[in-house]
Amino acid sequence: MKPNKAKSRARPGLAVVGCLLTFALSAPAGRADIVQVHGFGGWGYGHTFTIGSKEYESDHTYSIATGDGSFANSYFALNVSASPYERFNTFVQTLWRTSEKGLEMEFDYAFAEWEAHDLLKLRIGKVKSPFGIYSEIYDVGTLRPFYTPPQGVYGVPGLVTESYFGVGLTGSLFPSSGWGFQYDLYGGEYILKTHEVIYAEGANEPIFQDMVGLRLIAHTPRSGLSGGFSLYGGNLILKSDGEEPEDPTVSDWHNTYGAHVEYLTDAWLVRAEYEYLHKWSGEDMAVNGAYVEAAYKIASHWQAAAGFGFYQIEFYSFETPPNMPTNHREGSVGLNYWFNPNFVLKLSYYLVSGNLFAQPEDPVDFIQAMYADTLEEITNAVIFGTQFSF
Repeated sequence: MKPNKAKSRARPGLAVVGCLLTFALSAPAGRADIVQVHGFGGWGYGHTFTIGSKEYESDHTYSIATGDGSFANSYFALNVSASPYERFNTFVQTLWRTSEKGLEMEFDYAFAEWEAHDLLKLRIGKVKSPFGIYSEIYDVGTLRPFYTPPQGVYGVPGLVTESYFGVGLTGSLFPSSGWGFQYDLYGGEYILKTHEVIYAEGANEPIFQDMVGLRLIAHTPRSGLSGGFSLYGGNLILKSDGEEPEDPTVSDWHNTYGAHVEYLTDAWLVRAEYEYLHKWSGEDMAVNGAYVEAAYKIASHWQAAAGFGFYQIEFYSFETPPNMPTNHREGSVGLNYWFNPNFVLKLSYYLVSGNLFAQPEDPVDFIQAMYADTLEEITNAVIFGTQFSF
């Protein structure tokens, strides 16, 4: 059944490729120089294992890694931008991903931008999400030290997604003093990545309706050093398989706050983020997520990396299944070889504590182990892969 499913999903994907190429080639005469086509992709192999009682065998999945080892992991994002008229820009990006589940395709974003001034740009459509560091470059693996973005903030279920439906304003100011400032103010609907809830035989789709958001970034006179604050809030609804619950356990206005700092030089990459979600009045749940990662170029081609992250959910006003996983901790180290800034090989090791993101691959095994409180607490994972961009 999987080949048929993948083939059926590939047909609309081919149609999208045709539309994007037509879009890229149809700029008015004399304006073809402002059409840009970019792509970001990668392939990875992942294997999980335990040390001790199970003699290195693991039934857990984590990120792209499985207990049997998974080769079927690849992705490619096609990005097209054009400026067919002065001050008018358009941006489209679509993503194809293969895994053990087959081929999937989704639009990351598609929006138009009217540029009145560097300080004032209007964006409308499915707009890339201005929150934290990685939300706008989620698919660009050559801009980060590990194969996947940090799970403590960008995992599923997570606090950040790649785009929102609505309208936004953005702008920047870089005076001669060496300081620089960027802002984003936006509103609409924010849909987080769908989370498969196998013990509930369905999927949760967290949606922030009537959402408003803000991001402020300051670039310091010290080259490569910047920091910022992000916020979005809205009426949070957890849809199950596309349907709103009649008696929702999570509802009303929730806010998500974020703070980040970044330091980038030719040799160093240091990033850290912290995110917090809570209900505006009263309590139903709270979510904390954070990570810190650092990478250093040992020589012109080699790069060493290390990171730590956590993610935790606390429920207050409603019951959850016994022993339901609510936390995640991970430490990671990596070694990368850069052929050039657009092509890299990555090898990473992860030590994971908790079962929020590291779970048995078989849903029945997961449910039984969860209720029996026998889930393996520690998961080890190795991921090797390549990523490229153009």
